[in-house]
Amino acid sequence: MVRIVLASLIPTPQRVHIQHGGRSARVRTLDERNAEAAMRDPESFRDQAGDLLDTPDGAITLELLPYAIVRIDVFEAKLM
Repeated sequence: MVRIVLASLIPTPQRVHIQHGGRSARVRTLDERNAEAAMRDPESFRDQAGDLLDTPDGAITLELLPYAIVRIDVFEAKLM
């Protein structure tokens, strides 16, 4: 597994394309949609695995909201 961490440092949404080479990826985002819940119950937020994405071409494109932080765990094999 390879872990990638992205941080948006600008006040506007942005699109990011990452060529990671893996077969699947698990993506978890912290942004304006879930920041309050993460602050109220950080243990629960940390326990959330994130969204599992099939990435057969070894790439992922994400839409980041302003000041978002994204964790991407990349896997060599496709996870079920």
